[in-house]
Amino acid sequence: MKNSNLKRFMASLLAVVMIFSVVGISPAVFAEGAAAPELKANSGEVIIKSGMTNDEVAQILNKALISNYDELDDATKASLQWEYEGYGYTKVVGIPAKSLERHWGTINGNVNFTEKHVINYKYVSEALKDADNGDYQVRLAGTTTEATLVKVDKYSTKVELKADASITYNMDAAAEKEAIVASVIDYEKSNLPEGTTAADFTVQLKTGITEFDTAYDNVPDTKINAGDGNVIRVKYNGNDTYKESGWAPATITVAKATVKVSVTPITKIYAGEEIDRNDFYTLNPNDPELDVYVLFVGVNSNMESCVNIKLSEDQEKLIEAISNAQEKWYEITKDTESLTLKEKLQEGITFGELKDIINGIVTNKAIMDILKLAGYDTEAIKNIVTALDKLTSLSDDTIIAIGTPAHAGVYVATAVAVGKNYETSEGTGTLIVLKNWKGIKLEKNPILNSGEKANTITVSQAEALKAGNNLCMLTKDGEALNSASAGSIHYWFTGVGKLYAKSAMPTAPGKYIVTASVRGGDFFAFPKTFTFTIVADPTPEVTPEA
Repeated sequence: MKNSNLKRFMASLLAVVMIFSVVGISPAVFAEGAAAPELKANSGEVIIKSGMTNDEVAQILNKALISNYDELDDATKASLQWEYEGYGYTKVVGIPAKSLERHWGTINGNVNFTEKHVINYKYVSEALKDADNGDYQVRLAGTTTEATLVKVDKYSTKVELKADASITYNMDAAAEKEAIVASVIDYEKSNLPEGTTAADFTVQLKTGITEFDTAYDNVPDTKINAGDGNVIRVKYNGNDTYKESGWAPATITVAKATVKVSVTPITKIYAGEEIDRNDFYTLNPNDPELDVYVLFVGVNSNMESCVNIKLSEDQEKLIEAISNAQEKWYEITKDTESLTLKEKLQEGITFGELKDIINGIVTNKAIMDILKLAGYDTEAIKNIVTALDKLTSLSDDTIIAIGTPAHAGVYVATAVAVGKNYETSEGTGTLIVLKNWKGIKLEKNPILNSGEKANTITVSQAEALKAGNNLCMLTKDGEALNSASAGSIHYWFTGVGKLYAKSAMPTAPGKYIVTASVRGGDFFAFPKTFTFTIVADPTPEVTPEA
C-alpha cells in the first residue's frame, strides 16, 4: 500500500473510531457497513407496565431511545439488548429489603450482586417492567453511553387557560362547557392528548366562599350567567393512558347572547278580541328566561294615537307583586293618596309616569326587599322600561294602556325580548283590528216597547234617548255592548205628516220614520229602519184639596 493510501485509510479508521466512541458503541458490536444505533439523551415519558413482557419492554426502549431505529437493518435490530441501573431486593429476617444503591443489569432482571453493610448482603435485581415509576439510566449492552429513561404507567398532563378569555352565554350549560374547552384552554401551553372533547374535562364555576373552603359547582350542572369576573377552574379527567391533570384557574367574561325575535308579519283580529301571545312571535333561542313585552302603537278608528302593552301571565303577576309591595309601603308611611302601579295602569298612565314609578321602586330598598322575598330582582322590574325604551318614537306624555287594542285600526306590533343574559332585541309586524261584525246587530232600545203601545215613547223619554244617542243600540250575541259603541250609531229622522228631516232626534210629539246605521267605531251592523211615535208626557194627577 502506498504511503498516501495508508494515510487516508488510517484517517478514515480514526474517524470511525471517534464516531463510535461518541455514542459509546464498539465498532465490533455491529456488522461491518451497517448503520449504528444513535442513542437519544432522554426518552421523555415512556409507559412501561408490569403486565408487559420483557421483549415488549425492549421494543419500547428501541423506539423511544434510538433516534434512527427505522434505519437499522434487521440483524442490528435483533442484536439490540438493554441494560438499566436499578435496585436489587433481598429479604432480611424474612422482611423484604431494597439495596441502598443502584446497579447495572439486564432489563430482564435476575442479576445477582452484593453490597457490604458491615456484612455482605446478596441482592437480585428486578425486571425494569416491575420497577417503580421514575427516572432510570439505561444503555445498550456492550456500550457505555447512557440515556435517561422516564418510566411511567400513564403520561403526565397539564392544562393551561388563556388570560382574559371570553365565551358567549348559552341557555344550554353543556354548550357553555364546550365553548370553554374549545376557546379558553390554551392548547399550545397545555400538555394534553390529541382528540380531546368536552367530556374529557371537568369545568367548575366558583359560586361562593364557605367558612372552610371555596364553593364550586360543576358546569353543566350550573350555568354561567353573562358578566365579568366569572371564576372557573378546569382539569383534564385522565384515562387509561393519561393521568388526571391538576386544576387550572381563570377568570372569564361571558358576553350577552343575541336573540332573534320574529313577529307574524300581519295579524288580523276583530275589535274586542285578544291576541294569542303564543302564536304572535317566536324566539331563537327560545329561552324561558327571556321576558317578552308585546307592544302596539297606532291610530284607532276614533283617530286617537295609542300605545298598548299586552302582558303575559308572569308579567301580570309582576305588576300585582309590585302593587302589593307598594300597598305595604303606603301602609308603613301612612300614605293614603298615592296609587299603586296597577291602579295607575287601570286609570291611564303616561310613559314618563311609568318610568318614574319603576325608577322609584328599584331605588326604594324597603319595597325592593318585599319584592325580593317574592322572588323578583331589580333586573326583572327594570325590564318594563327597557322594553318601552325600544320604542324611540314614544314621548314621556304618551298614554299607555294594558291589553290588546280595543278599537279598530292599524297598529305597529313590536315584541321586545329582554333578559340579563341577552342583548335586548325586538321584532316588528302589523296588527290590523277589523270592525267586528260577528254576532253584531243594530236593535231598538227596549224603552221603545216599555209602555202600553209598541214603538211609543214620551217626550221625556225622547229627550233622554237624544242625550245618550241611544234610540238604537248595538248588541253582540244578544248582549248590549258598552255605551261607547253608541257614538258610532248615526240616524236620519223623517216626520210623518209633518215637516221634519234631520239627523238630530226629535223630541216633539208626532210620528217619525228613522233609519239607523253604523259608521266608524269598532263594529259593523246592517242599517235598521222603523217607525216610532212620541207622545206627550202624561199629565200628573192632582189630588183635590179637602
